[in-house]
Amino acid sequence: MGFRGMDKHRKGEILAFHDKLNPLVMDTVDLGNQVDIMRQSGAEFRGELNDLLAETQKLAEHMKLTVQLPRPLSVEAGSLNSDIDAVYFASNSEYAKAKIFPELQTEEIIFSAVAGLLSVMIDMVFVGTPEVVTIWRGGKNFDGSILTGLLRKAGKDSDGELNSILQWLSEHCKVPYDISAVKNIMYPNNHRLRSLSHDPFLGLFFAVADILMGTTTCIGNDGKIKILLNWQTDTSQKLLAVFYYIGHLLSDLCTARGLPVPGAFLTQFFVGDGSDDSLAKIAENMYRDGYDLRHFASMSVPVVVKDLLICAYLRITGTEHVFQGAFSENTEREYRKLQETLKQEKMLLIANTVATAGNVIKLVSPPVSGNPCAINAVQWFAMIRSGITAVKAANRDRVPESVIAARFAINQTWQKLKGIEETQSL
Repeated sequence: MGFRGMDKHRKGEILAFHDKLNPLVMDTVDLGNQVDIMRQSGAEFRGELNDLLAETQKLAEHMKLTVQLPRPLSVEAGSLNSDIDAVYFASNSEYAKAKIFPELQTEEIIFSAVAGLLSVMIDMVFVGTPEVVTIWRGGKNFDGSILTGLLRKAGKDSDGELNSILQWLSEHCKVPYDISAVKNIMYPNNHRLRSLSHDPFLGLFFAVADILMGTTTCIGNDGKIKILLNWQTDTSQKLLAVFYYIGHLLSDLCTARGLPVPGAFLTQFFVGDGSDDSLAKIAENMYRDGYDLRHFASMSVPVVVKDLLICAYLRITGTEHVFQGAFSENTEREYRKLQETLKQEKMLLIANTVATAGNVIKLVSPPVSGNPCAINAVQWFAMIRSGITAVKAANRDRVPESVIAARFAINQTWQKLKGIEETQSL
């Protein structure tokens, strides 16, 4: 409803407010003009004084006199704004710092929670829980995860045998650290978990060292590192150590046991008293039940879907702040970029909180009932990352952001006042 359509009582209130506000606006404008005049006068005075100091210095040098003159006067650009900001923050302590994260709209919070719930559904239905891998002569059986079950068929032919490329890699990429059975150290079902060189993320360093030295670096039943002498490699293997490492990993990737989750060998240091409830033994049982690199890829699916949904939402609905030239273009660009990043991290934090809570429910609920294979390691890593990001955001220097946000709020207020004035003039 426009101004003309209002009742007389409402019009009277608006006009009365305008009459009270108008003198204040005029005084503010006059004060701004006076400040500009004073600043211009001050600049002219500083220029004249600096010229006088320069001439005096030249005269002193010409007469070979030592004169202690004051340094030329200068005022940093924007120092007046800094003084105004200092007064503003002193009188408005609740706005002295920008918020850790920008405010989210209700629909943004809901969308983040929905993205987290969708991630939970994908984790429960499609990722599932690898329960048992039974291997017998000539075949294997896998139970528990739809996505992982599909991935376990990759690299195989119709008869379940490795395809020709993987067979070639298995035959030609022989490495000294591929020992499958050593008493009190490892056996066929856990040798890739115990061998540091089989790690798909951290194993490159150990693999190269083992190939060069002809050794096997592994972890024994006592949780200590063992270096076993195996067989000496030839010069070509040493020169192509990285190629042999990658080739051997690929040949192992699609076998029955597969490759362990990146960094999983670290669990083998925590043997405790050697009981079945030690971290080393639990991780070993998880690996034997199919919690390998292929299942790690399956666990990544709900996390990636969640993150992509939030990124797509922000890309579609993203808006930019308008500062109307109050700051330099680079400053405004950096501020916008920071706020967009913080907004995305806040939405991810909400979604990760929901998804992680859902994974806990999956872990404790029937039929899983505490099976550690139900843990989605990728989701927990994402939650830890969000927590670290939140801590870093809380401890950043927020004063520059506070200044920019205050200027933006002032600009918005002036726009609203101008809008009221234009409405009343109709």
